[in-house]
Amino acid sequence: DARAAVHALLPVFVDGDGDTYGSLTGASICELAATAGYSANSTDCDDTRAAVHVRIDVYLDADGDTYGSTIPASICELTATAGFSMNSTDCNDAVAAIHPGATEVCNEVDDNCVAGIDEGVKTTFYGDSDGDGAGDASSTADACSAPAGYVANSNDQCPSNSALVNQATYYLDADSDGTGDASSATSSCSSTPPSGYVTASGDSCPNDATKLAPGACGCGTAETDSDGDSTPNCIDSCPNDASKTAPGACGCGSPDTDANHDGTADCTTITPAMALAVVIDSDLPPFSPDEMFRVRVSHGNPGRVISQARISLAYDKTAVMPITVTPVAGSPFATEITETINTATGTIRYVVGSTYGSGSAAATADITFVAIDGAALCGDVGNLVWFTTISSQTSTLLSVGGDALSVTSTPLDEIRVDGTGPVLTGVPANQSFSCDAGSIVGAVVLEPEVIATDGCDSDRPVTLAITYPGSTTPVTAWPASNIFPIGVTTVVFNSEDLLGNKSTESRTITVLDQQLVDITVTLDGVVGGNSTRDIRVTVGATSTIVPVSFTGKVGVATGVILPTAATQSCITVKDVDHSISRSGTPIASGARYTLAVTLVQGDSNDDNVVDILDFSYFVASRGTPVATNHPSNFNADTTVNNADLSFISVNFFQIGESCSGLVPGHPLARVSVKDLRRAGMDGLVIADLTHDGWIDSADVAEYLAHGMPNDVLPGAVRGASGVQPVTGATP
Repeated sequence: DARAAVHALLPVFVDGDGDTYGSLTGASICELAATAGYSANSTDCDDTRAAVHVRIDVYLDADGDTYGSTIPASICELTATAGFSMNSTDCNDAVAAIHPGATEVCNEVDDNCVAGIDEGVKTTFYGDSDGDGAGDASSTADACSAPAGYVANSNDQCPSNSALVNQATYYLDADSDGTGDASSATSSCSSTPPSGYVTASGDSCPNDATKLAPGACGCGTAETDSDGDSTPNCIDSCPNDASKTAPGACGCGSPDTDANHDGTADCTTITPAMALAVVIDSDLPPFSPDEMFRVRVSHGNPGRVISQARISLAYDKTAVMPITVTPVAGSPFATEITETINTATGTIRYVVGSTYGSGSAAATADITFVAIDGAALCGDVGNLVWFTTISSQTSTLLSVGGDALSVTSTPLDEIRVDGTGPVLTGVPANQSFSCDAGSIVGAVVLEPEVIATDGCDSDRPVTLAITYPGSTTPVTAWPASNIFPIGVTTVVFNSEDLLGNKSTESRTITVLDQQLVDITVTLDGVVGGNSTRDIRVTVGATSTIVPVSFTGKVGVATGVILPTAATQSCITVKDVDHSISRSGTPIASGARYTLAVTLVQGDSNDDNVVDILDFSYFVASRGTPVATNHPSNFNADTTVNNADLSFISVNFFQIGESCSGLVPGHPLARVSVKDLRRAGMDGLVIADLTHDGWIDSADVAEYLAHGMPNDVLPGAVRGASGVQPVTGATP
């Protein structure tokens, strides 16, 4: 209250360090303005140090390298202290060695925080895509160490070929002799030379496949020395005479000897010989009709140099025909001068020349003939081709001096023409068998006696090729056991004559998966006639009806099929229309089984019992002309009569057999007329001879005592309105 200007408290902040910047600690003073120890502001961040009063902006320096990261901070200091930096230039604040100004090393890290990672310190490496250790200069990668597929050098000229670093040089091989022309080369990164090029050079005769250097004869001319006298043919006037390089007096091939010293060479006194011979070629098989063979004309040592061979020949035009006449390959006589073939007269005129002349024996002409089909040339024959005179022209040799030398001639040796294979006899037809009795393997088939007869070579051996079922590999011998397996076997019979003409016959042997039984059937009682009857053969659950012809009481069911088994069990046999069944076990007898049974007759309706119904059928059919196999005609004559009744009487009440015993069922002793009519068997009512409505033993006794009543005729029945025709009398 002592100062009139001051009348209210003034809010201020404590200024402990006297820097005029207050702390956050507030106070009130009775002044017009802040006095010493106080400040009107609270901006001092540290009121204990007069020099520090404002916070400064800094950056975290986690690695302590004085370079800050990009994480900002503020501190109450005059400058950055430890853990802080005034800059944010550190590109990795976790590693103290990484900061601006650090030395950049190649480590895939930016050490100096300038221009990226490893700038200026990487090594350039080169792609090695072919893995040959040499790099491709066009494919680079800068790295501290070689990446996979890169190397340190750039030497690879062929980066896509592991076999080559530098391009390969290839040389043109125009003559295809394997060595190229060094003056015509090309380079390539291919391991394979281009078409027409090779890897080797040095061919001085690039257009001569036989030479690499000119030699004595030059490129294009072979250095052939035919006579081995060390003088090539190109400069040897006698290329086929080792003793001469020039013809001399006697010509090449003839020594210039003068044994009698008369001043005349011995060669001038020689008379040459001309001959014919057959030439056998593997590609032209001779001696077969419609096939070709060659006849060669040749002459012996002529004693002088010959320029032409003049040939006149005749041939048997009924047996052979000339196709071509040509010089002999490799002969000095290679120039054809005249060729005339006259098929009407059967003659050949042929003149052939030698460019340089020849003083040696030589072959001069090849004549290809074809044997005429059907010509009788099977045996050895001669006079097919011979020397002759054609229009005063004989066969001669012409010397280089122009002299015509007569020759001695030899006709063609005897030859043979045969184009027919051996004839096979005894080859069986295709055969079919069932398995042998007692065998589940197959059937015995005896080897046939097959003979091969050749018109030219007499008998020839016969070979076999047997292919069994399921196999593709044939065997060459008939089975030692003679057993062929079930299935189809192919047997091929082969024979070949001395000239290679072949004959083949193929047959099949079929062995069926079944066996056969022959059943001898004997009918009981007296059977006077012959008949054909249906016999039922039952094996297991399978029944087969076999028609069997009987002579009297005996017939044979031949070849009844059985399933294949090592042993056969019981078989049941029955005459369908006449007997009850009987059974038996077949026995093996050779290739088949056999069985003999005796059948008991009297069953007319195939119910396998002999009873009153069979009597009824008899009465209904009595006296009627019938076939020998009619169901009530047991003795196989032509009528049903009392002789047939005896079979029913003797065997009455008998029952058929099966393989397990008697068949089920019971014989009927009586049957009512009503039941017969209900069953549609009106025709049997006639057997009610006593007219009591039943057919039974009384009716049998009535028949045996009196026969048929006068008013009941055979084939009729009694009715309310008198006699009516029988219907349904025959089952």
